[in-house]
Amino acid sequence: MAGAASIHYLGRALTKIASGAFKGSSSSVARPPSNLRTIAIPPPPDKHVMLKLIFVSATSLYIGGLIAHTGASFLEDYEIFVPAEDDDDD
Repeated sequence: MAGAASIHYLGRALTKIASGAFKGSSSSVARPPSNLRTIAIPPPPDKHVMLKLIFVSATSLYIGGLIAHTGASFLEDYEIFVPAEDDDDD
């Protein structure tokens, strides 16, 4: 436990020395403005977000279905995968 206490006091001493060394010097680091509204102007709201979302979703679903249908037709034509025609509905 004595080792942890000495590390704590050493850290506090180094912090005091470092803060005392920089008190009189001028900092070249720019400080952030106090008013955050001056940083940037928010972009205007997009009025067509839902229209874009529906268009992209519908197009993606259509193209995905087309690719799946083409792939299934290819597999069936070349007899790689042929679904079984069992009528077990009785």
